[in-house]
Amino acid sequence: MNSGLRPKFRAAISCNKRQPDSSYAAKIIQSLYPENKKTFSDLTKEFGTNARYALSCLKRRGLIKSSEATYGLTDLGIWFAISNQLDIPFLELCLLACACCVQERFNSNGAKGVYPTYYFEEIFKKYYSKQRLTQVCSNIRTAGFGYKASKKTLIIHPKVHEKLIHKYGAYFKKLEAWLDDIQERECEIISSVLGD
Repeated sequence: MNSGLRPKFRAAISCNKRQPDSSYAAKIIQSLYPENKKTFSDLTKEFGTNARYALSCLKRRGLIKSSEATYGLTDLGIWFAISNQLDIPFLELCLLACACCVQERFNSNGAKGVYPTYYFEEIFKKYYSKQRLTQVCSNIRTAGFGYKASKKTLIIHPKVHEKLIHKYGAYFKKLEAWLDDIQERECEIISSVLGD
């Protein structure tokens, strides 16, 4: 994979561990969710002087952005906030978002949506072991989001799917597009290197 893509992807992977809800970072992210803008003085009034260090860490990780003396969440920051709200790590959120989007497209055409987990494994196989990726699928089922239709498929429970799409649908679509873009850019880079 191109060294320019790796840091962006690692920024997301570094978010894989949930922040405790009591941490300043998690509180700041929830305070800015989804598209709230706050000044530094607003954030220090709300969270005290510890906000300065948390803001610099969040900015370094690509979760927040600052412009014109205000802070707001990046797309990655919004996804991180959603993963905290759902109480799942970022990697599980990626699977959940992809499965929900695919299922929504099928449902809108009157068909039953089934997400082949092979696609998810293809995206992340360079970063995680097969065992870890299998565990992610298992975690989604254990958390009550979905169930297995067959060995390599996932179906999100219809009521859960409806709630998730209603609340997070636009953000899930952006996350799915971001994951697709990473794969496409990787393919473009490989083909340009090979001279195709």
